[in-house]
Amino acid sequence: MNRKIKSLLFVSVWPLLVFAQKTSVPMDEAHWDLKDAKYRFETFKGYPALALENGEAVMKSGSLKNGTIDFDVAFESGRKFVGIHFRRQDDGNTEDFYLRPHQSGNPDATQYTPVFNGLAGWQLYFGDGYSVPVAYAFGEWMHVRLVINNNRMEVFLVDMEKPLLHAFDLKRMVAAGGISFWTNRGGAWFANFSFEPSDNPALKSAPVKIPAPDPLTVPAWRVSQAFAEKEIDGKVSLDKRWKGQLQWGQMGVEYSGVANLARMAQIGENTTTIVAAVTVISDKAQVKRLDFGFSDYVRVFCNDQILYEGNDAFTSRDYRFLGSIGYFDAVYLPLKKGRNEIWMAVTENFGGWGIQARFQDLEGLKLE
Repeated sequence: MNRKIKSLLFVSVWPLLVFAQKTSVPMDEAHWDLKDAKYRFETFKGYPALALENGEAVMKSGSLKNGTIDFDVAFESGRKFVGIHFRRQDDGNTEDFYLRPHQSGNPDATQYTPVFNGLAGWQLYFGDGYSVPVAYAFGEWMHVRLVINNNRMEVFLVDMEKPLLHAFDLKRMVAAGGISFWTNRGGAWFANFSFEPSDNPALKSAPVKIPAPDPLTVPAWRVSQAFAEKEIDGKVSLDKRWKGQLQWGQMGVEYSGVANLARMAQIGENTTTIVAAVTVISDKAQVKRLDFGFSDYVRVFCNDQILYEGNDAFTSRDYRFLGSIGYFDAVYLPLKKGRNEIWMAVTENFGGWGIQARFQDLEGLKLE
């Protein structure tokens, strides 16, 4: 037997032997809700398995707040997404970890992202703490373990000694929730699933001190309700009547400066756009540079006049363009003395609904 395959098969057996005290959940229809999923139960590579293709399998009973989750997964090569939801509150609100088989060996082979109101935010969350490269063994069992402790998670893949990924800042509220498997654009096999709640499971990674946002960052936004993009498309100026129809809330930003707008609304046919607004008080008439990032489309207004329109949607520039958020754009704000209104109308397609902005300097400015 190939030495690599033999090693992977041993890892698949190992959790059954060592963690027999965990709650094991058989892969059958009695224990999993598979509505709207294409699936079958079969023996694969020696184990009773769920073969799931383009759908979700929701565990019918049990929940987990903190603790460990163990399972084996196998898939063939090709473009697909294979994941697990945990702390699942409902169909659209959950924590999510998934694998990208077609990105084997690349920096985005893995992904942690929160899901708010049905929208995953992988364009907002990438790099350290969110994704890490790994090479997959196609067509063979690989063991996965998640160790979840409050706002941190470690992911082990095959190697049980060292975590592959340390997600040091889980984004959703810490709360018990369900567990489900999911696949998209292809299928995978799942087997040997178990979970064990624990108040304080041990993590091997050192805690990461979450930094404060850059002091030049817009720290909070007034945010409107979601509306259809067509309501603002083509506007070069904003009139009082249209503005008066908006209702407002407020949200702060994360340490990266990102405001995840999916926290505020669910994307739909007539709810694709949110205005994020900030009031800038200037001690004189002056021009100030504002660097910003957005996902997926933005229209920038200063004192009701449009300054910028941009498109950073997935594949909008070429087939490899991810649309990840970053401080890649800038506008020069023509500020008047006194109060100035900066409005970012952000439209979402998929992959993350966000805005971030920071000033080059705050001399002579106050953000209200």
